[in-house]
Amino acid sequence: MGVDRDDEAAAKALQEDNDRNQEGFVDSRQQLMIATKAFGMGIDKPNIRVTIHNNFPDSIESFIQEAGRGGRDRRLSVACIIYNDQEVEDPLKDKIYRHDLDLQESFFWNSFKGESHEKWVLYELLNEIISPGRDRVKQLTRILNDHPDILEFGIKVWVKHYEPKNRLYINGPDKQDYGYIQYQTGEFNSQYATVESSKSIVYLRALWSVIQDLAINITPAHMQVWLNESQSSEKKPGIEKILEAKKFGDEFDVLIPFTNEPTEVYQRLAKLVLGILGTAQSPETLKIYTEYCRRSYHPRVDNFLESLDKETGIIQRLETIEKEVPVSVKEFKAKIQVQLNKKRDKQDTEKAIFRFSVIGLIDDYTVDYSNETYVLRGKKKFPEEYHQYPFRKERKY
Repeated sequence: MGVDRDDEAAAKALQEDNDRNQEGFVDSRQQLMIATKAFGMGIDKPNIRVTIHNNFPDSIESFIQEAGRGGRDRRLSVACIIYNDQEVEDPLKDKIYRHDLDLQESFFWNSFKGESHEKWVLYELLNEIISPGRDRVKQLTRILNDHPDILEFGIKVWVKHYEPKNRLYINGPDKQDYGYIQYQTGEFNSQYATVESSKSIVYLRALWSVIQDLAINITPAHMQVWLNESQSSEKKPGIEKILEAKKFGDEFDVLIPFTNEPTEVYQRLAKLVLGILGTAQSPETLKIYTEYCRRSYHPRVDNFLESLDKETGIIQRLETIEKEVPVSVKEFKAKIQVQLNKKRDKQDTEKAIFRFSVIGLIDDYTVDYSNETYVLRGKKKFPEEYHQYPFRKERKY
């Protein structure tokens, strides 16, 4: 799947080919489908007898979900994983690469980041919930879906930014393409849209009106910069703070984003790294090291530093300092670990929500995929109810 959108004729031809293959497989005219996971997960066919993973899923839960493409007619089916136990030595780096084992280790540490990390996630959600900064294109998508001209059609659309050509595309469900805006000139193009031209122009005009409302005094030359601007993160009271203001029996709900703001974590890591390296913290240097920290992120401090060493040579610097002041290196690593713990992703949030439900802190929740948020609902209970809740839940099993 996927093609450079610059070649729109090829993209359209490929999409038609994909649709034809999928229909042939679902109708049992073709017996084999090789696809990306994202494409394959969309297949709902009762009589698939074998699923073969060319790569490991990232968790047991993911494997069960993905292997669930097979045997939907309740007859026997087989799920296979191809595994490579080969080890390759790199003499230049004095390192042995263990293909699938290294991959699985990374999945493991992404799933089980350690007790201190999981405590930090719970602490954040209970005390002060951090919402990530929203990028401008997501903001346009959100506002566009509330536009009266779009609401009239009753479907959700998505805006996509294609920088090299200064274009904003509108896509809809079922792989529909509504054309694009050449935003430097304000021109609409529906030539390669997969819907009728008149409908495409309605959508493009609606998007352009949203941009004009938001981008007051923005010149065409600065439009790309404006589109790439991000809004800063927000901090709101956590669940415990909300409950403090409630009476026993009062209901409450709380909005929690899938993730918090990782950029702030990377920036704090970059400042710590620059400090130990003795490098001046100019805006440009901070930006470069923030990107290093983003690429090197790992929930364990030693793995993070090992990865970061390729860009910065930090391991040698720490070894030099450790000979003179071992305590300072220990303190530095502890500070780094604290910052690594503060990055909350979707999986971390889901674990925390599960834990809250186990003790009865929340009674229910819903997922809003378009806004990437959870809404948690519950009521303030007496302390003894929270103590008894896990036992009642266990008895159900």
